[in-house]
Amino acid sequence: MTRHLALLSGALFILAALAQAQVTKISRPPITPELMTCTRVQPPVVVSGLDIDITVEGPVAHILQKLTLRNPGQAPGAFDLLFPLGDGSIISGISLKEGGKTLEGTVMTRKQAAAWYRKLTQQHRDPALLEHYGEALFRAQVFPVPAGGTSELTLSYDRVLPSEGDLRRLHIPLTAFRRVAGPIDLNITGSIASKHAITTLYSPTHALDASLKEQPSGDRRFVATFSTEAKGVTTDLDFVTYFKANPSAGIIDVSVLSERPDPKLAGYYVTIIRGLPQKNLKPEPRDVVFVLDRSGSMQGKKIEQAKAALKFLVERLGPDDRFNLVTYSSNVDVYAPQLTKGGDATDVITFIDAVQAGGGTDIQSALTKALGQFDGTERTNQIVFLTDGLPTAGERNHLKISAHIKKTNLKGARVIAFGVGHDVNGAFLDRLAVQNHGLSEYVLPTDNIEEKVPGFYSRMQSPLLLDAEITIGGTKVYDVFPRETGDIYGGHHLVVTGRYTQPGDIKVVITGRRGSERQQLSFDARLREGARPGSPQLVARLWATKKIGYLVDEIRLNGEDKELVDEIVRLGTQFGILTEYTSFLAAPDADVATVEVNRTRALEEVRKSVGVTSGVHGVAQAANSKRMQRGGQAQYEQSWLGHDGRKVTIHGVQNLNGRTLFKRKETWLDVAVTAEAQQNAEEVPYFSESFFGYLERNPWLNQCIARTGDVTLEVEGKVLRFKQSD
Repeated sequence: MTRHLALLSGALFILAALAQAQVTKISRPPITPELMTCTRVQPPVVVSGLDIDITVEGPVAHILQKLTLRNPGQAPGAFDLLFPLGDGSIISGISLKEGGKTLEGTVMTRKQAAAWYRKLTQQHRDPALLEHYGEALFRAQVFPVPAGGTSELTLSYDRVLPSEGDLRRLHIPLTAFRRVAGPIDLNITGSIASKHAITTLYSPTHALDASLKEQPSGDRRFVATFSTEAKGVTTDLDFVTYFKANPSAGIIDVSVLSERPDPKLAGYYVTIIRGLPQKNLKPEPRDVVFVLDRSGSMQGKKIEQAKAALKFLVERLGPDDRFNLVTYSSNVDVYAPQLTKGGDATDVITFIDAVQAGGGTDIQSALTKALGQFDGTERTNQIVFLTDGLPTAGERNHLKISAHIKKTNLKGARVIAFGVGHDVNGAFLDRLAVQNHGLSEYVLPTDNIEEKVPGFYSRMQSPLLLDAEITIGGTKVYDVFPRETGDIYGGHHLVVTGRYTQPGDIKVVITGRRGSERQQLSFDARLREGARPGSPQLVARLWATKKIGYLVDEIRLNGEDKELVDEIVRLGTQFGILTEYTSFLAAPDADVATVEVNRTRALEEVRKSVGVTSGVHGVAQAANSKRMQRGGQAQYEQSWLGHDGRKVTIHGVQNLNGRTLFKRKETWLDVAVTAEAQQNAEEVPYFSESFFGYLERNPWLNQCIARTGDVTLEVEGKVLRFKQSD
């Protein structure tokens, strides 16, 4: 409490200083633009690495950012640090160090920062500086950074975190370094401490490796940890995460984020459902049948890795679980005549070690034998199916196989299918999983089966509610994805998105089965009247990403449908979310306004691709749709696996502050602006008085200007072409 008061006092001090429009100085006058001129005669110093450590306690986050600076030049260089302070939260205690030495810096109010931006950009003609125009700013210069060498900076500050509904919002402005960073190595780690259970930890921008646990201490302290890291990434997207501590949490917790950017249209919402690990709740007993493909194509490394993964899974069965193991090639073998109790795995490990690969692939017989092992529906029944090939023995028509399995699955077994390599039929495995309330996953040649299978399957180990259904009272919801909620497991979260017609208070009701009993849980939430703070259309893009993934899967599994293709084109154009079937929209000569032409082209692309169900391209399509549907993050990077299995990235489209822009020749065009309006656009020169006037009155505009160049947008009811000097 004392620390919180001290931090809040510091925050209030900063706010008072900002309110009085005074500059807080750390030992020397602000750097002038003229001083920067002499540092631009050689390649600039860049940020090559960013390590961020976050510690949250109560409403306060202490953030430590270590920047690795690299000077590619042949003379000592200077680095100008510009760090925005305002996103609706309160900053206090900011400091900058190089090694053990505290460096000088300046805190600027919004007004002072705007004046400084004007002077600097007009002198150096660099619109990239305007990324955070309109915000308060911390600024410092580092000199010297040794020629051909590196320096490390440590930026530390405390942030009082704002609330959004019942969640706290943590925002790290990574885009502050975009102007001075090429591809960087990013590493973010954090911990959140609370006296109450931390029940939600979710990032709509970055995939997190997260853990929620109770610390073994006398004051019943709960700690959540999270991390995300990537090599050679860009800093085009800020890091945002939400968390909640709930003193009255049960087996499931629910939070809702929403936004309604246009009051005339329906809003967008995302429901974050987390199954909470239960120490005192007796685990639901499971019956699990593992099905291992031992055909000839599995010889070598594949079969050895698959056997190691199976051993891992069998050894982690609970004492009340039962299991069996089916292996197959042209023939089918079973470990035991009936389900065996989990616990002592010695005998089955010996059985697994003896498995040899060879022969054909009789998938239908193997899965039929697995289904015959189950003797009741009150337990959780699961089939874990590993295969690397197409059926070559017995029934070979994958549509007939999936229909047969669906018809004979009388005990409600969940099929968890792993396709190993490129010689699988992705559409078949996806259909098999969807029709049997399970999940499908693909282990590509670059993946390690031994690591991926246990990691993915671990989410299926602690079922809390089976056959869960969600209803929302207080408004009408539609276009909800995923269509079926499915099962909710302890330690994992489910992200459900949709549209709503009316803002206000709502009640989220979740019903499901636990054993033979039906359970119902309800949660109160509120849907926003207007736009949300922070990243515009973040929730809308998450919804659009999931819907496009769903539509693509519908076409892959059920055949070509013109209406579905039309919707993929419409959503891709509106939100700037392209797929392999709509990538042509990013071509320099494409016209997004020629709707019928684009629909026809997309239909042709679908016809060429979705008929390919196996091989590299078939598996790539399956993996692409899974990524869009299953992920909890809004898609901003335009990338997917191409027909050769390699990553494809498209750069001709951006979604910036809720505006979707396509690049045409040297100009970025807003899709909301008609071709006729573009021809009559009013020209606004960069860095002119009218240019800065528009920036002042429209806070969303700065990012569009900073990341494009010449750009045509609708602003204040007028179509404007912001144009750089020739």
